[in-house]
Formats: sequence, structure tokens, C-alpha cells
Amino acid sequence: MKGPYALVLHRYRQHAISEWKAVRSAIDWTVALYFVIPSLLLGIRFYWGWWNEPLPQAWLNVPVTLWLLPLLIPILFADLRTWSEAGDILFLRQKTKWWQTFVRFGCIECAVKQALIVMMTAVVLLPWLVRGYELNLLAISSLAGSVWISSCLAAVLRNAVHVCWSGWRRALLQLLIFVGLLAYGVGLCLLVEMPFILLGISMVVLYITMLLVRWRVRARYTFERDVKADYAKRMKLTGALLVSGQNIERPSSLRGSRPLLFRKSGYVMRCRTHAQRIGAIGVKALLRGGSNLMFYLQLTSVGVYASVMTGLKNEIIALIMLPVLCLIMGYWLSSYWKHFMEGELPAMFTFKPADIKGGAMHAALMLSWLPGALWAGAAGVVIAPVWAVPLFMVAGAGLAMLVSLTFASERVAMHKSIRNDN
Repeated sequence: MKGPYALVLHRYRQHAISEWKAVRSAIDWTVALYFVIPSLLLGIRFYWGWWNEPLPQAWLNVPVTLWLLPLLIPILFADLRTWSEAGDILFLRQKTKWWQTFVRFGCIECAVKQALIVMMTAVVLLPWLVRGYELNLLAISSLAGSVWISSCLAAVLRNAVHVCWSGWRRALLQLLIFVGLLAYGVGLCLLVEMPFILLGISMVVLYITMLLVRWRVRARYTFERDVKADYAKRMKLTGALLVSGQNIERPSSLRGSRPLLFRKSGYVMRCRTHAQRIGAIGVKALLRGGSNLMFYLQLTSVGVYASVMTGLKNEIIALIMLPVLCLIMGYWLSSYWKHFMEGELPAMFTFKPADIKGGAMHAALMLSWLPGALWAGAAGVVIAPVWAVPLFMVAGAGLAMLVSLTFASERVAMHKSIRNDN
């Protein structure tokens, strides 16, 4: 019979093997040859240049705090695993030390992992901090140590909230913890030139972390939620690769739960016609989550960034960028509507062609005006006076709706003609 240490080490090895197989399934020899290896070689070349070549002066004009912000990544995204499984309930009551061994191993594994992440991040930033801002190694080491201890505290604290609360209380506490840790990390970066103060703060945080770890090791009433959280973390990488690589949709919600938007299946406006009701169903289906919502948000955010950056370079290019973004959004919305109407829910009903076209146009209007307004507003902030930004937003929303309506009507007409030919 295996002991607790042998069992948890076996689980750790099996998890590492499964993670490696998942990565190998996504990165074959072609991806490695054309993307991974060139990226590594290019990164090594850039890093060598940071140590041996003059650094760009424009990049050194920003405050040193901005260069230290990547060190906050371990604090903001640290997590703790207890390496527990559902079958452990058989010996949980009789062999308490086994469960405590699993939790201790999870804490040690988390501390080692966070230390490696902090070290790698600090090594990447080291040439800029040493050569560019002339920080000494004592200050950088003190900040890295403070970040490491704080990341361990963040992992234990986030795990405690996850296993002790549920529902909106858990979401609210996690949001407060994220904001608090972000503010605390920025404060650490501002104290980079005061290493002794950082060491004092680290000692206090270390004491609090040890108290939380002691409670976490002794707490057994959280077993069921620990098992669920561990299973979700164990399948996180595999699920992400499946969703991104094979276009597999995640389940929208758990059984018995309600979505955050339109919890009672309502809508933002009263639907007076059948076409508006059909379009409202498509809008709610997109905004309630899934890969379509993620792409919608990503396209909107990338468009805002592109509008700002092109506006800083050239005003004409910024004005050309808006119609291009509207064309991309309009084409994608029309493709989404076609995919939606071929899904399971619309197949259960028979709609009139006029109502389908009206629903497509309604969905295009509701989903396109906000991105268009944001894109035009972002460009207007850069290239126009402040009083003209609302005019830019109205014009951008109108252009986005016009383009989306054109694509929606053309796609519905094309789809109708293809069905009639068949």
C-alpha cells in the first residue's frame, strides 16, 4: 500500500504527463518548426541585445513602475491545488494525516511554482532595470522576494474564498481580492528603491501566510469543493486546447443556475414584432457567453487599440481604419447569424423568411452600434478636439449599423437562394 507522499507524487507525475501530452497534441512538428523555434531564437536575440546594445531611449522615458508591473502577474493569477480526488473520501476520516499531507504538498508545490515564475519574470526584466534604470540587485531581489511571498498569500487566500463561499458572494470576494492585490502590488513597485521597507512588509505577509496555511492544512470540511476545484484545474489546459483547436463549445452554465445577463429571459427593449423577437433571441444567445462572445469582445478591444495607435501615427489611416473594422464586424455578425439559424433551437420552429431577415437586421443593429461608437470615439480622442468626440461616436455607430445591415440582408438573401436551389 502506498503512503501519502508516494500517492501524491504519483498524482503529480500523472498530471505532468497528461499536461505534456495535451501540449504535444496542439504543438506538432510543423508548429514547432515555423512558430515555436523561431520565436525562441528571436527572443534570445532580443535578450542578448538588451544586455549588449544601447537600449531605446523612448522606452526608458516611461516610469520604472510600468516596467515592474509584469512582476504582479504571479500575485494576480496564483492558485493552490490540494491534489485531492473523489475517492479519497474512503480514507479521509480514518487517516487524517494523509489529507494533511496532500494539502502540505499543494502548498509546497505552489510556493515552488510561484518562485520559478517570479524568477523568470525578473530575469527577463533584469537588463532594463539594471542598465536602463540603474537599480541595484538588492532592490530587485527585495521586490522579487516580496512578490513571491505575496503570491503565496494570494494563492491561499483565493483558495480559501473558493472553498468557503459560493454564488455571488464568492464572485464579489474574488473581485475585491483581485482589486486589493492589484493595489498592493502597485504599492510594492513604488517602494522598489526602499528594500528594507519591502523586507519588513514581507515578514508581515509571511506571518499571515503561515497562519492561513496552518488553517488550510487542518480544514477538512472543504473536501467536496476541493475535489471540484482540483478537477477543474486539472482539466483546464486540456479543455482550453479542445475549445480553441476543435471549436468545441463549453457548457454555458451549470444545471439549475441562471446566466448573468437576461436572468428572466427578458430583453433591453420591448419586442413588438416577430422579427424583433427572433433577433432578440440571437442577441441574447451571443451575449450570454461562449466563444462567440469572446470573439466579439476581442474584436471590439483590438479595434479600440488599433484606432488609438493608428491615430497617433497618421490621422488619415485612423479614418480608413474605421470602415475596415466595420466591414469585419458586419461580415462576422452575418456569419454568426447564419450559424445561429442553423442551430438546434431555430430548427425546432418554422419562421417566415421576412421574419428571419428582420431578425438578422435587428441583431445586426443591436450588436454593431456599440463597437462602432467605441472605435470612432477612440480615434476621435486622439485626432480631434474633445467636443468632437461625441460626433465621432455617433458617426461610427451609424456607419457600423449601416455596414452590418447591408451584410445581414445580403447573407439572408444568399442563404435563401441557396435553399431554394436545393
